[in-house]
Amino acid sequence: MGNAPSPRETDRPPEASAPFVLRDRLRQLLQVAKGHQRAVVLTHDNPDPDAVASACGLAHLLTHAAGVVATPAYGGIIGRAENKAMLKVLHLPIQPVSRIEHQPRDLICLVDTQPEVGNYSLASSELPQLVIDHLGLSQPRDPPAPPRPWAELPTLLALAAHANVAVKVSGLCTLSHEPFPYNDIWDPIWRVLDAFGLDRCMWGTDWTRTFNVLTYQQGVEAFRVTDRLSDSDRVPLMGATLKRIYQWGPVKA
Repeated sequence: MGNAPSPRETDRPPEASAPFVLRDRLRQLLQVAKGHQRAVVLTHDNPDPDAVASACGLAHLLTHAAGVVATPAYGGIIGRAENKAMLKVLHLPIQPVSRIEHQPRDLICLVDTQPEVGNYSLASSELPQLVIDHLGLSQPRDPPAPPRPWAELPTLLALAAHANVAVKVSGLCTLSHEPFPYNDIWDPIWRVLDAFGLDRCMWGTDWTRTFNVLTYQQGVEAFRVTDRLSDSDRVPLMGATLKRIYQWGPVKA
């Protein structure tokens, strides 16, 4: 069989919405990058060809589509003879991080790496913005909710001590054991809001993953009709924090 795709992969029909999802993600990426001047795109240490290609591709995209001067970089070495040959033959512009770490920059992009994992070579003072999706909790695509859906919440709450960590309060209605408006989710949600602060929490429905559990309207209205949030709470949670962290705003035609 060699490297032939598995039957499950070949039988799976492509999702019709996939090109639109990718296009939207690209638009969001460029929206975040625009307005910055210089970027470093950093791979994990001793990068493999996948990481090198991804970093060089992202740097090229930022430079030519977002107007950001972007430099791909790596820690450690590129040691294998075939990898060195790839860089030479393709004239890839990736640089050792030691050559560029003191250059000014206002944007850091990470490819297959993150701080404090032993495979990351920027100085510890260079802390990128991290966002934990779905509170870091396992969430079902179909009912019922798990018996103990919030059991791992203390692991998330421990991350609140790091000022560069934000959290997406998304898809949480799927964890409820009650019907709409899902009143049993609010005590654990407020543990998160209190720990991180509303300036680091971003609401979302996680539609369309949740459509087997609730409607889009229910996902929105659960946060709009509850008396557990004030109007002043909703402003950062349901928009303002996301716009600041992702630097999103109206797209100019």
